[in-house]
Amino acid sequence: MNFQDKAKTKELSAACVRSAPPPGVVPLAMAAVGETCELAMVRGANLRQRLADMGLGLGSRFRVEAGEGKGPMVISVRGSRLILGCGMIHKIFIRLTSRDSKSGRPAASQQKGSAS
Repeated sequence: MNFQDKAKTKELSAACVRSAPPPGVVPLAMAAVGETCELAMVRGANLRQRLADMGLGLGSRFRVEAGEGKGPMVISVRGSRLILGCGMIHKIFIRLTSRDSKSGRPAASQQKGSAS
């Protein structure tokens, strides 16, 4: 491996570390129906702007209405329902703020309290 290849590898590694989601943040694709989420991070400036135009900015809270992991997901935010495609839900990162009794999964804030 020559010097230029090593430099490119280091640049890519540094870029991956910078773009890694913070702890406690997961892709929207991992949310279950009924969970309330907070938008924490969006990969891609175009998608970030598109979501903002639809009323979904960083820090916005919304509820997952339908769809889990594969295919489109329906969310409700500020009284409106949005359908997000599969590509979008893997670029949107969230913090879970509450759970539905059906899902049985605790929210991130509830997990922290039980760990201590």
